[in-house]
Amino acid sequence: MNFLAGPSRDNDAWTRHFFGNEELASSQVYPAQGLIRIFRGAYPTLPAVPTDGVAVDVGCGDGRNSRFLSDQGFHVIGIETDKSHVSELRRANPEGQFLEGLCSNLPLSTATADVTVAWNSCYYMDASDVSLSDHLQELYRVTKPGGMIIVSMPMPSSFIFKGAVRETKKVDSRRGVRYLVVEQDPFNLRNGQTLATYRNTSSLREHVTQLGTLELVVSSEEGDWFGYRYDWWVWTAVKGPH
Repeated sequence: MNFLAGPSRDNDAWTRHFFGNEELASSQVYPAQGLIRIFRGAYPTLPAVPTDGVAVDVGCGDGRNSRFLSDQGFHVIGIETDKSHVSELRRANPEGQFLEGLCSNLPLSTATADVTVAWNSCYYMDASDVSLSDHLQELYRVTKPGGMIIVSMPMPSSFIFKGAVRETKKVDSRRGVRYLVVEQDPFNLRNGQTLATYRNTSSLREHVTQLGTLELVVSSEEGDWFGYRYDWWVWTAVKGPH
């Protein structure tokens, strides 16, 4: 299957979405509530979350989560894929550090991060042979032993996959990973984009634990939000010693 089947993909849509409105691009935008809960809350199965050091924000969007992490006391490195997007991030967040890079090849040394965050980001794929396994392996690589990886990603039942078309070329598509080409994004941001998800929670656990030694905890947020199914996995993994 062609990765760009269906509606044509707009490569600049995200930059316009995040920075086309000065009010939305200001410091008044709010971080993800799930991330706030992880760093500021206390939950029975949530491992101890790092409180300082280096935080890497992979696919940092408009920088809202990067600013939140900075406010928590971290030195934050935000990563985005497009040079113009990174320029806008630097303009809107002059105190921040932002780099251009891909999730499959992060511009960071091994064991850089005390916490690596990929909030609604690492499941965005391109038309190459790069797989979700490659993305997750990079998150694992740049995280220090004892550091934490935090990932959020949509379940197959999430609204974004309504009418999506299955893509089966990538190497790990037979190991519980599903690749779906978005066809009916109500926000017109992801049409033509391939997103990765898992068949179910068991598949997620099996796949992530293959990265290496880690303590994995999988949680979820599921529900109907005024007509949209917001069904998401949120997982944390504490990286073990080498």
